[in-house]
This record gives sequence, structure tokens and C-alpha cells, in this order.
Amino acid sequence: MTRPETDLRARLARLTPQQRAALKARLAPPPEEELPLSPAQFGIWLFEQLQPGSTAYHNPAAVRLRGRLDADAVREALWYEAGRHEALRCRVVENDEGLPVHAPVDGDAVDFTVTEVPGADEAALLRAVTASARRPFDLERGPLWRAALIRAAPDDHVLVVTFHHLISDGWTLGLFLREFLAAYGALSAGRTPALPPLPASYADAVRAVRTPAARRAESLRHWKEVLAGAPTAIALPGRRPSDGIGRQGGSVVFTLDAAETAGLRAACRARGISLFSGVTALFLDWLRRHTGQNDLVVTTAVADRRAPETQQTIGCFLNTVPVRVRLPEEGDRDALLGRTGAAVADAVAHADVPFGEICAAVGQASRGEDAISNVMVLHANVDDDEQRAAGLRLTRYPVPLIASKHDLGLLITPGRDRIRCELEYREGVLAEDHLADVVRALSAAAAAAGAPDV
Repeated sequence: MTRPETDLRARLARLTPQQRAALKARLAPPPEEELPLSPAQFGIWLFEQLQPGSTAYHNPAAVRLRGRLDADAVREALWYEAGRHEALRCRVVENDEGLPVHAPVDGDAVDFTVTEVPGADEAALLRAVTASARRPFDLERGPLWRAALIRAAPDDHVLVVTFHHLISDGWTLGLFLREFLAAYGALSAGRTPALPPLPASYADAVRAVRTPAARRAESLRHWKEVLAGAPTAIALPGRRPSDGIGRQGGSVVFTLDAAETAGLRAACRARGISLFSGVTALFLDWLRRHTGQNDLVVTTAVADRRAPETQQTIGCFLNTVPVRVRLPEEGDRDALLGRTGAAVADAVAHADVPFGEICAAVGQASRGEDAISNVMVLHANVDDDEQRAAGLRLTRYPVPLIASKHDLGLLITPGRDRIRCELEYREGVLAEDHLADVVRALSAAAAAAGAPDV
């Protein structure tokens, strides 16, 4: 006669990832207290209240999958991730006091669609990817992420996963894709995924990044000193205040080749700075030449993943910080790289003050997304190199710009031997010749960075 507990274990072992996720959500104890949004999340939520249906805070990633694909295993791997990460089962609602808080999704935690683009039509494939990335989220209903599998041919698919920034950051994209591929590999081979358990709950991770009041006050004093007398905007060459520039924009993608990347990487290593700082330095030098400004402030996003509870947790654990660089005389490559590297390191070290508090402290809270600066530089946490997993060949599929949150932005994605750069801009901020020039200038500067000083 079968013992009841043995029979129960056997029945649990037969559950699909979708069924396990539903069971886990149903059996989870109710939270002891409401989980409010972090300051960064609150700023995003407030923007959504002012511009409902906006796509400005969509966070998409897409990969092209070539080879024999098991669509059922894809679906089960997505459900496995939903059961593993509480943020993927969250929505945002207002409590009795009208404040936004996390709440569990009432219905399915996975929004997954499968569509087909016949005839290997690349233009139609791009439109399908873009449409999925742009579809608005309902914050109160949830879920705040979705996935679409688009079939171009029997052995050619694109998987596009779109998160709302309320539950994700740049770190999330890389983490999710790594875990998804591990889960898919197991499920497509008929095995149960065996990823290590998460070190903490989502609520614990959110609470772990709250900075003590004394430390926040210290960092806030630091930011007041750093930004004293700083310019409030970069006068981009094509920007005219009377243009009535909106949020529509475009992007230009270019790649620093192997030789250019190797030269810049060597120059950064010799000066003890990050590759991100090196590319930022070259970008600031281009801005200086075209604006005449030697004192420049840009913003960047820093993932606050210092607490162990956050390392393997999907969620929005980021903050925006200013980077102020007083540029040296033109041609002083060593000082350019050194000053930029020091400024980036300083910004990261004082990233524990919510950006809204920094803006308020320097009198720029009313400027919205362009507070402190109208130019942003970002580091992408997605592998840009080709990968192989579970019999598939994976390459990144570029998702077109959805909406531009700033006048100008540079997204930097380092690979093994190349650096992918995407220049994002609002309509009217740069003329066509400026767009072409920034590509030429950064490529030439990267190549020159590794050359001996003369």
C-alpha cells in the first residue's frame, strides 16, 4: 500500500512548471505588511499616472533562436521563472491611503503568445517584435511582464521578453535570460530545472536596499557639493528650445570593432578604470567639441545589487545618479580618461540617495526626466555575443527604440572583443551630420586611445 506522503511527493513531481507556479502562489502566506514601492519605483509609478499608457518605462530584450525549438518547453520555462521570482507575479495597486504598493496578480502570472511571420519576412518580423515591446501594461491588473515567441521559419524564432521597469532593471535582463536558458535546457531534455534556491524573498530584497538615514544624509551633502554651480543642461548642437521637442525619437547603432575595442580596453586597464568609463570619456569629449562646454553633467543608472539578497532576484533595484566631469584641455587623453573614471566611480559610491532627493536638493525637482541633465549614458547587462545552448544558436535581436526619455542617450553593451553602442535621441536634438560624426569620432578616438602617447 502506497504511503500518503510518498504518493503526494510523486504527484508534486509530475506537476508542470506552470502548475507549480500556480500552486506556490496559492499556498504563499499573505504578507505581514504592505510592501511599498522604493523611491525609484515610486518615480516610475508617478510618471505612469501622469502619462498613462506610456511605453517610456518598458524594458524589452529579444534573442534570435536558430535551431530546433520546443515551444512547449519555452512556455514551461517561462512559468518556471514566474514561480521562482515573486516580482513576476506582482502588480501595483493603491492602498486605502492612495499610496502605491505591491500586490499579487489575481490571474495568470505569464502573458505568453506565439505568432508566425511566414516567408522569412525580416520587415514583418521587426514589426512583430516592436508591437510586442510597445503594447502597454495595465499596472493594476498585471502581470508587469510578457513574452512573445515569433516564428520566422521552423528553425528560426525570436523570443521577445518585455518587462515594466517597475519590476525590472538592466541587471534583470541578463539574469532572466541566463535562468530561462538553463530552465529551457532542462525541460526540453525532459528534466526538471534544478536552479539553486533564491537566498531571500522579493520583499526581503526590496527592504535590503533601503539606505540608513544617516548614510543618505551624508551622500546628499556630497551631491550638493558635487553639483554646486553645475550647468543644468548640455546645449546640444541641433537643439532649439522653441522646437517643442516631444518624446518621439530614433536611434543609431554602431560597433567599435575588435582593434578599436582592444585599444580602448588596454588604455582603460592601464589607468585602472572601467571600459564603460572609457567609452563615456570619448562621448563627453565629442559633446565638448560640439557644444563648447568643458563642464559637463550626464546621468547614468546604477544597479544597487550590493546586498546579497538582491544578487539573484528579479526586480527594480536601481538608482539614477549624476556624473559631473570638468574636462581637461582638448588632446589630453590621460586626464580625460582619468577624470571621467574618477567621476563615474564617485557617482557609483554615492548611489544610495534616491535621484528625486538629489534633484530636490539642487532645485531641479520640477524638471522631470531631464532634471540634472538632458543626456544619459547607460551600461547594458545583456550578453551581446553569440551563444549556444540546448542545441540552439542564440544572438541578440535589437529591439527598436520605443520612446526617448532624454534628449540624448548612449547605451553601451560590451562584448568579448567588440562594443555595441546605441545612440538614442529625441527628434530635433541632432542633425544627420552630427549623428554620422559621433560614430566616426568615437571609432577614431577608441582606436587612438590604445596608441602610445606622443
